[in-house]
Amino acid sequence: MKSVVLLKELIEYLAQALADRPEAVAVVESRDDKGRLLTLTVSREDRRRLIGKEGRTLRALRTLLTVAGANTGEKCFLKISSAAETAPEPGGRRS
Repeated sequence: MKSVVLLKELIEYLAQALADRPEAVAVVESRDDKGRLLTLTVSREDRRRLIGKEGRTLRALRTLLTVAGANTGEKCFLKISSAAETAPEPGGRRS
């Protein structure tokens, strides 16, 4: 069970280090028959920063999570959402 906490803390630590608003970073874990899903919630401004140019930062976070999950023998997935995901963007468009 300790590895469960470590994977969640790893993603949270890295996201807080990358974010401009680390206090808005939260990680929620859920499980299903496919494996473990970690949902990373960040501020709307930090979402682009965590995805990175052409998705490279997000891909690196997912790779780290996959490798760390392989050590525990389970599949791990990462999803990023913003804290105000349901709020419309300026100009009336939604993400």
